[in-house]
Amino acid sequence: DCPLCHNDWYVLKEIDGKRYACPCECRSERLFIKSLKAGGILVSEVKAKTLDSFKTELPWQKEMMAVAQNFLKEPKNGVGFFGKSGTGKTHICFAIMTELMKQGRKCVYFPYRNYISELVNKMFQDNAGYQEAIKKYATCDVLYIDDLFKMIIGRDGNANKQEAQVMYELINQRYANHKLTIFSSEYSTRDMIKFEEALASRIYSMCSYGYYCKGENQRYERRLY
Repeated sequence: DCPLCHNDWYVLKEIDGKRYACPCECRSERLFIKSLKAGGILVSEVKAKTLDSFKTELPWQKEMMAVAQNFLKEPKNGVGFFGKSGTGKTHICFAIMTELMKQGRKCVYFPYRNYISELVNKMFQDNAGYQEAIKKYATCDVLYIDDLFKMIIGRDGNANKQEAQVMYELINQRYANHKLTIFSSEYSTRDMIKFEEALASRIYSMCSYGYYCKGENQRYERRLY
């Protein structure tokens, strides 16, 4: 509940003796929440993923925190966390995005596996809708691509060319226009080179800060049998 606009998204402001309806300060957060819901992410879950709640008990966790803090001192181009699942990549990336929102940045969440199939379908069946979607993600202020290239490798051992093509077009535009992008992926940029070299090199260049998570999956609280 916003005490300024009372959930209307806009507030009245007087400028040069005239009253105008202007976007409220809560607008960027509302748009962020909307993108989370579209990706099937609970807002309460994201609010729990802060820098304060990120565990720094192990050396590699401390290094992840240091990368996030150093990036936030001068956020530009992008930041990426790569490596094993369950190492806190999504947590630290959401925490970074929340801090950027506090700075007034407008953030959009892009859960790769949830969105990529729809974009590939639009590429073949709805060109206008495809171009509109690509423009939205390519031009937004801050984009967080979560689990980039998740399940892109098929049973035949080859990468899905259509998915790679979509991501190349989207990321290449952000690269060319120096748009701030946050990445999390189980693949390192070295791994990505094996199936999409041009895109891997751009992601590497875009990350003014990057970290490969070498820790073990922290979701396993006990040994699996």
